[in-house]
Amino acid sequence: MKFTNSQQFLDYANQVHIKCYSIFPNISSILLHMFTVLGNGYKIENGFLVTQDKMTKKSNKYIKKTVNKILADNPSITTYDFIQIISDNTRYPELLSSLHDYGYIRRFDCMRSLYDEDEWAERVVELYNKRKVVSFETFTQDDIFADTLIDRMLQEMIDTKDGIYPMPSRYFIFNECGKETPKWLVTLALCTISAVLKYIESDTFIENKDNRYYPKEYYVTEYTAMYNTILNLLRTCS
Repeated sequence: MKFTNSQQFLDYANQVHIKCYSIFPNISSILLHMFTVLGNGYKIENGFLVTQDKMTKKSNKYIKKTVNKILADNPSITTYDFIQIISDNTRYPELLSSLHDYGYIRRFDCMRSLYDEDEWAERVVELYNKRKVVSFETFTQDDIFADTLIDRMLQEMIDTKDGIYPMPSRYFIFNECGKETPKWLVTLALCTISAVLKYIESDTFIENKDNRYYPKEYYVTEYTAMYNTILNLLRTCS
């Protein structure tokens, strides 16, 4: 999908939010994933943001059906039983690596489960049950293009103690943009990086252990470089 206008982008963001609420519960989580994570399924093509579904429809259908059936057939399932059922499945590796696409669990938790399956299974059941009672609130144009977006994103990062991906600035997707890139998209990127830079300076940033693998100075340097890229782009885009 190629995002040619802001409404199309907003509709997509709302779909992601509803489908994978546990991973993308707010605006900041969606924009951070789109703009600051490597291998996220997004790229710049001829100046426009493009998304590609990395999983086949057949695989999507299989995984969703399998997990839903296991949990629906066993409403009081224990961690141990869940592990046994999943582990006995011949396509266990595929399930393990793809559950995050359905909002059951974060990719990081999936990888960590290779070392701690009990914790992983508990997380899957917890998130599945949570989906039944979540009341989804979709985003509007006023939400993502408000003057207060930076402050809103900063507060969301603080509230959830977000882990910031230590992406080298040389891989920033907006390095590939030019004057043909829509200004609304560049503005969203500027707000996102600005919020990250403020978040890095907060006390909450270091509370997430994932943010301690690299020194704070690394994040400041790389995200400042991204910020400067966006500022230069903003002067030329339409």
